[in-house]
Amino acid sequence: MARFERWRASEQGFTLIELLVAVTIVGLLAALAIPSFLEVQRQAGDATAKSILAEAHTDAEMLALDGGGTYLSVKKAALHRDDPGLIITNTGGAYLSAASGTADTYTLTAISGETGDKFTLQRRADGTIARTCKIPARTRPHGGCEHVAGVSGSW
Repeated sequence: MARFERWRASEQGFTLIELLVAVTIVGLLAALAIPSFLEVQRQAGDATAKSILAEAHTDAEMLALDGGGTYLSVKKAALHRDDPGLIITNTGGAYLSAASGTADTYTLTAISGETGDKFTLQRRADGTIARTCKIPARTRPHGGCEHVAGVSGSW
C-alpha cells in the first residue's frame, strides 16, 4: 500500500509547457486540415452541378424524342415537370439556372452554390456537345473548371 501512496504523491499532472506544445500541435494539424476540407467541399459542389447538367441533358433529349425531334420545348419548367428530382431553384446548393432550346440546339446552365462556378452544356446543330465553365474569380482553386484564358474554361 505504501508504494501506491508514493506513486500518487509524485503525480503532478502536466506542466504549462507540455500543454502549450500539445495545443500548438493540434492547432497546426487543424490549420493543415481545414483548407483541404474546404477545397473538397468546393469540388463536391462543382461535381453536383455537373451531375445536374448530365441529368438535364438526358431529360432534354427525352423531350426532343417526345416533341418530334425538336428542342423548342427545352425549358427549366418542362425539364422539371418530366423529372421532378431535377433541382431548378437556388436553395444554397447546385441547381439548374437556365435552359433554352431551338429547333436543333439547346443550352443548359448549372451553378454550384458552394463556389458560384457556372457550368454550361450546349448541344450544337451538328449534334456535338460543348461543355464550358466560368468561375467568379481566379484567386482561388478552380474545382472542376479547367482554365483556358482568364476565368473561363472547359470541363
